[in-house]
Amino acid sequence: MANNYLDKTGLTHLQEKIKAALAGKANTNHTHNYAGSSSAGGSATSAVKLQSARTVDGVDFDGSAAIMHYGTCSTAAATAAKVVACTGFKLVTGARIIVKFAVTNTADNPTLNVNSSGAKAIQYRGAAINAGYLAANRTLEFVYDGSAYQLIGDLDTNTVYTHPTSAGNKHIPAGGAAGQILRWSADGTAMWGADNNTTYTAFKAATASAAGGAGLVPAPAAGKQGQYLRGDGTWSTPANTTYSNMTAATASAAGKAGLVPAPTAGAQVKYLRGDGTWQTPPYTNTWRGIVNNLTSDSTTDSLSAAQGKELKRLIDNAGSKLVDGFTIAATATWTQLTADNIASLDPDYKTVDPALSYPWFTDVAYTCAADDIIEPMWPANVEGIGPYIKVTANKLRIYADSNKNGTALTAFKCKKG
Repeated sequence: MANNYLDKTGLTHLQEKIKAALAGKANTNHTHNYAGSSSAGGSATSAVKLQSARTVDGVDFDGSAAIMHYGTCSTAAATAAKVVACTGFKLVTGARIIVKFAVTNTADNPTLNVNSSGAKAIQYRGAAINAGYLAANRTLEFVYDGSAYQLIGDLDTNTVYTHPTSAGNKHIPAGGAAGQILRWSADGTAMWGADNNTTYTAFKAATASAAGGAGLVPAPAAGKQGQYLRGDGTWSTPANTTYSNMTAATASAAGKAGLVPAPTAGAQVKYLRGDGTWQTPPYTNTWRGIVNNLTSDSTTDSLSAAQGKELKRLIDNAGSKLVDGFTIAATATWTQLTADNIASLDPDYKTVDPALSYPWFTDVAYTCAADDIIEPMWPANVEGIGPYIKVTANKLRIYADSNKNGTALTAFKCKKG
């Protein structure tokens, strides 16, 4: 053994040791019981279940039962707090749950409470899920992110679809044959079918007491080509197709309607009289010409409208005289008339100046009677004063095209008539 190898003596000694160790041992195949097993070849207790349970995606697992992440929700549609049962579920970050909804949710901001672990918000893409996404018979998977349940995957939320354009999908069913029509089949559904009513009758004639009915025009018989269809359904000649001249009026009797009697040759400038004859009007004076000059010596012309107004003014002021004028102080208050207030502030002025060309007015104290005619005489440089003056007892109302406050206005004389 000094040289680290066995000699004959050493080998013999080793053989004796081995034989002694094997003495009494079985010389055939056999089995032993595992630790914790009651039978040979049985499973060890430690292989049946884990000594310490582990949570897998939110569900405890110790090897004694299958892992299940599925549950159903039958919470009422209008109730936001949705409840699901799932044995062994724990609310931990990363916990997953698959839920089949039996009722379509209608509540806003729904929450999910799995196995009484606490209600948490349901979100889709990081925001509160749309109420209608939790639809009946829809199975959805959620994962808890530590604060809310996030819907896994995507939903088809597109509610705008392009209508198909293939045959049979253009709101008209496919099929059909020549001569068929679309007929009612069911509520909201049409089908192709034969037109069962292809026989139409003549229209129903009217009577003195009953209205007629729609229908075909009755066929006219031979020889009726010049006749007309009457309301009683017959083809007839109108009762009166010959019209006579009008009946002339007399001093004691009214005339009657009829045709205009034909004028004879040479009567082209005559007029039809009520006695039925064509006559020349008894008054043949020609229209007078119009002259716009009050100093004209013409005896056959007429005054224009403008000269007529001027003539009236001269007549109205024929007895007038010049009297003292007046001054409107620069501090005078000017009031504006509008379409809204003229009826209450100055209803008479609306007929004089309907367009309200001079809508501002102020009142001036002046010695006069209500029936006097007062015509102020303004300097040539005064502009914007209206042509109409309202006269009341001891007061004149002056109208202007704008607010004259801040400007003193003086009428140096007045014509009073």
